[in-house]
Amino acid sequence: MLQNFPSLIFGPRVISLKMILGHFSASFVAAKFVKKDASTLQMACAIVGGYFPDLIDKPMSLLGLGMARGFGHSGLLLFGLLLLASLIKNPLLWMFVLGNIIHLMTDFVDPAVFLWPALGPFPTPVQLALPDLLGIYYFHFGRPEMLMVELLFHFLLIVYLLRRFKGGTYAH
Repeated sequence: MLQNFPSLIFGPRVISLKMILGHFSASFVAAKFVKKDASTLQMACAIVGGYFPDLIDKPMSLLGLGMARGFGHSGLLLFGLLLLASLIKNPLLWMFVLGNIIHLMTDFVDPAVFLWPALGPFPTPVQLALPDLLGIYYFHFGRPEMLMVELLFHFLLIVYLLRRFKGGTYAH
């Protein structure tokens, strides 16, 4: 399958702005579910936490220094964040950690990556040209369940917004 990435990227595909919108919707919905009256700052922390694994791994991958899902998607980093949040006991950090957890869940992270280093080294990254990498990051769904989860969170976000802004006016 990896040999076919260019044809998968530039051939027929489901178009989705996965990283841009998918993690936003999932983090937003999860934060509102956990804390209905979350402040704007708490919501921002959850959303930034929802992007955090990609903020670590995607630049490294684009520079050829790792995989699209590496240390930022590992359970070791998550464990460190959980430990830090439990020691500091700051609600903003807990919202950040929530976003991080939701990101890992919606990405369906490979056990070899999530359980690194317990299962050995990270899988060998596939070397692709920049347009191919960007195509994989933003426009490719190799697994239909990922698309279904993303669409579910988009739907839940829309329902939340419609209920929040009833009839064109802001409803508390």
